[in-house]
Amino acid sequence: MVARRLWLPTLALLIWQSRSVLLAQQVDRQAVPTIQLNLQDAHPISVAPFSFSSSQCDGQEDVFFDLVGHTIAIGNILRVSADGQRVQPTRLPTDLGKNGEWHYSVTSDGTLYAIFSEASDHRLIEVSTSNEESRRTTLQLPRYFHVHSFAVLPEGNLMVAGSVPTDETSNGRELPLLAWLTSDGQVLRQEVQGELFDASTFRSESFIAAGRLNTFVATSSSNIRVFSARGDLIQTFPLVKPTPDSSVSSLQLVAGQIAIRFVHPALTAAGESGSAKETGRSSSSYYGPLTNTWLLVNAVSGDAEAFYEMPPDFVGSAMCYLGSHAFLYYQARSGKPAFVRATRFP
Repeated sequence: MVARRLWLPTLALLIWQSRSVLLAQQVDRQAVPTIQLNLQDAHPISVAPFSFSSSQCDGQEDVFFDLVGHTIAIGNILRVSADGQRVQPTRLPTDLGKNGEWHYSVTSDGTLYAIFSEASDHRLIEVSTSNEESRRTTLQLPRYFHVHSFAVLPEGNLMVAGSVPTDETSNGRELPLLAWLTSDGQVLRQEVQGELFDASTFRSESFIAAGRLNTFVATSSSNIRVFSARGDLIQTFPLVKPTPDSSVSSLQLVAGQIAIRFVHPALTAAGESGSAKETGRSSSSYYGPLTNTWLLVNAVSGDAEAFYEMPPDFVGSAMCYLGSHAFLYYQARSGKPAFVRATRFP
């Protein structure tokens, strides 16, 4: 077994800091309305059918599909415009290592960032909107830091959510960690977020987006937090979920609204939620259809506006919040990939 270690004095300090943070007050789920979206139009994607493990969106209504997963072996990010006509593949570098993991983040202007992690080697790759690699930066993250989500501000500071094994005998037990770094990769601050967990079963709900006025917005299982570029906590908003077993699956900031996408078990034929509480099953053992629900939150006040969902008979995956109460979905139509646009209004 390869040694995995986080220095104990640092670990003790981080645990003390995490226990000193108070959780935000919970919001009543019933106080937030649920609105059904209306389908508007569909646009076939001008490419052969493809599979992907995740997706992100920029502020230009482009979707970035991860065709790689967490390995370097195949290595493509596919950028597709919302009308399905412009398709641009990006090949990630192949000269960084053979056993590393890739994670990526997209800025509002369409710049693509990717972090490659292998043991103590963490590199940030910047790919311009013209699809050219423009910068590589070595990040001073802890050894065996596992990236989950990150975002980069215009001046270069970045915030990363991930986890790290506590020592070489952790046996899969890891500690969730937030880190803030300078544009040249130096760590400004680290903060533990949560307790030790089993890496084989844990599903992180920490997602990060670049916020307004040089800030970061980050989610957790119970709140939304706004941080400065150096990691100072500015605001905390409560996070309300559509169902008790919902998990955050993406985060965007568009036109002054925080758009949070949840994934959760689909409704049963009887119209009851397939949640762990109601079915008697644990959420980790649930196998069945999943559905997406959007939550829009005012980025200044933290007020939850509403949940937004597609009609129950819609089959597809949520992609992006486009602003002005319009959403983009992906589905296969007659065996071919397509984007479907939906709005709050008919």
